[in-house]
Amino acid sequence: MSVTVTIAECSFTIDIRKVDELCLHEEVIDEHVDTLIEALRREGTLRDPVIVDAGSDIVLDGMHRVTAADALGLGYIPACEVRYTDPDIKVEGWAKVFDQLSPVAFERAATSVGISLAPTSTKAHTSRAIPPPIAVIDGTYCELEFDDTDIASVCTAMRRLFDELEAHGFTPRLEPDSYLNGAFDGEEVVVAIPQIPKSTIVEVGSMEFLFPPNTTRHVLPVRPIGLDIPIERLSDDPAVIERWVRHRLDTSAIEFVPPGSHYGGRRYDEALALIRD
Repeated sequence: MSVTVTIAECSFTIDIRKVDELCLHEEVIDEHVDTLIEALRREGTLRDPVIVDAGSDIVLDGMHRVTAADALGLGYIPACEVRYTDPDIKVEGWAKVFDQLSPVAFERAATSVGISLAPTSTKAHTSRAIPPPIAVIDGTYCELEFDDTDIASVCTAMRRLFDELEAHGFTPRLEPDSYLNGAFDGEEVVVAIPQIPKSTIVEVGSMEFLFPPNTTRHVLPVRPIGLDIPIERLSDDPAVIERWVRHRLDTSAIEFVPPGSHYGGRRYDEALALIRD
């Protein structure tokens, strides 16, 4: 059951999906899930649909919302359904920026979890199943090297590295992976896994392990914002939920916002479809 809306030569489809049939491809941050659960209980509405690949049931964006919905016992969740094979859907990543982290401290943490560093002149190897993570240390690009290079081993080692740094008081801020192209002042260490192929994300989504949180960032042709569905509705029959969504979209003003705009305190690289009362 789905509802399709066309706006400014773009279209999006909202589908009603069973929470327990969706597959995550990244781990969640427990504290973020707890905060979201509290907000959902307090406000009583789920603001935005999650983003789901129609072909694989993999959640591309909204891992925390799906986890929170499951914890609250909600049977269904609205999803902006996309075809992941669409070339207009881009996979990018997040750079984790550790401010005031010295090169020595970073190398010590990496070594402690079995990661070595190798200077490199390139920033990505998209031909590999999973590109080697890149670190910028004191302005020098390095590849992070692992004893085992299968996806599970790389993910496990990266997770241990971030845990080790956080245990020593270094919590990163997130920037788009284009941040790797910038100039660095020597007082930060930047780590990113650049441009993971879609096929690898689908593969991970069907396995028993997940990427670390905030590994991927998906840019869509258009992203719907502001569905504001009452969470009490999300335990109804899916046909009832679909009728609510259809009425909401039919009776709302939908504003097209071009790519590169700021909304809600963040910048979006894709166009937005703002659903207004």
